[in-house]
Amino acid sequence: MSGLVATIKDRCQRCFGCVRNCPARAIKVEDGQAKVIDERCIGCGNCVKICTQSAKEIQSGIEPVRLLLRSGQHVVAALAPSFPVAFHPTRPGQVVSAARRLGFAEVVEVAFGAELTAREYSRLAASGRFSTLITTACPAAVSYVEKYEPSLVPYLAPVVSPMVATGRAIKTRYRPEADTKVVFIGPCIAKKAEMVRPEVAGAIDAVLTFREFRMMLGEECIDPDALPESRFDGPVPGTARIFPLSGGLLQSAALDEDLIQNQIVVTHGRVSAMQLLRELATGETSARFVDILFCEGCIDGPRIENRQGLYARRDILASYVRAESTPEELARARAALEEYADVDLSCTHSPRPVVLPQPSEEEIAEALRRVNKTRPEDELNCGACGYNTCREKAIAVCQGLAESEMCLPYLIDQMERNYRRLEGLHRQLQDAQVQLIQS
Repeated sequence: MSGLVATIKDRCQRCFGCVRNCPARAIKVEDGQAKVIDERCIGCGNCVKICTQSAKEIQSGIEPVRLLLRSGQHVVAALAPSFPVAFHPTRPGQVVSAARRLGFAEVVEVAFGAELTAREYSRLAASGRFSTLITTACPAAVSYVEKYEPSLVPYLAPVVSPMVATGRAIKTRYRPEADTKVVFIGPCIAKKAEMVRPEVAGAIDAVLTFREFRMMLGEECIDPDALPESRFDGPVPGTARIFPLSGGLLQSAALDEDLIQNQIVVTHGRVSAMQLLRELATGETSARFVDILFCEGCIDGPRIENRQGLYARRDILASYVRAESTPEELARARAALEEYADVDLSCTHSPRPVVLPQPSEEEIAEALRRVNKTRPEDELNCGACGYNTCREKAIAVCQGLAESEMCLPYLIDQMERNYRRLEGLHRQLQDAQVQLIQS
């Protein structure tokens, strides 16, 4: 597959749930099937999460990782900070052992990259260089800003994500040998797109979701629960292990969210994130530090593989962080932070606007007329088609993103009309039959 996410045609049942939940309007309906528009997709994974038919597939990282593990090169697994949640109740040290058994030479915590970036955010917030600073840890949020709110690009923090920071730390300081390769393992689909961005290319060599990692373990008959625990390699993180929680970046960077001053705003989830970005773009809000995640924190990523409630997941992660935050470990984390102080954490961002042609009022009216909506009261705005209003859906039809037949009230009306027509024909046949018998 060429794109990040694709639809499996045989499974798509035309529920339009993915259309309804895509923040980027990156799903179009063609011949009754939902298709992902690659250039509009931000990789948030909402369509993957909500599809009850498992009709969405993502670009696989399994084969590239297999090739790396067979290459004889020094391959390092970088586990995202949310891994204790993804593999619960398996103990964290057993997950580390499983990665080694799979063939990784070393296993490190991406939480250390979070530690590095948190310190950088603290510096930027204190510098006063930005009237507004938008965090860039979430690649889906970054992509959304670049494509759909490009006026906010100057406010994106010039800081890499924890994943990229970890890759750079490994390749430039921890294992600078030429044959070192880094594989990120986490819950996020957008990381697969982030990895190949020109601005950060080379830091990460492959990305596996937690599900793909589990699949590889299963193929090799590796049961993490049957393995002894082992420790992570590489630099030790501290409190930044809390990064996957909404607001975790603030705590890691020692920034306080003052509700009265409203200088720092934290938001998570597709709807809230879009609303905040829209208000920033229009000047309705003027927070100085904005932390945005398109998921409910990384513990709710599209490939987290944990069906427990969100608060149970928070407890799992918090318990892990507390267990690892001994005075000795925190002292080691502070020392590592100083040792890796010269790692390049800089990154640039550019507007990449994706603009669709805006249809004329006459074209919109014609699209509405085709589904018998000629008066304002005909527009029910029921949302069954996946769009919030009939007008939105009509615009999408004009733009080639939707089909007229997606309108459920229209289809029901047509079905009732056809039923009445068939009923009339049936009566006519009965009358004709009676006349034939009488004659």
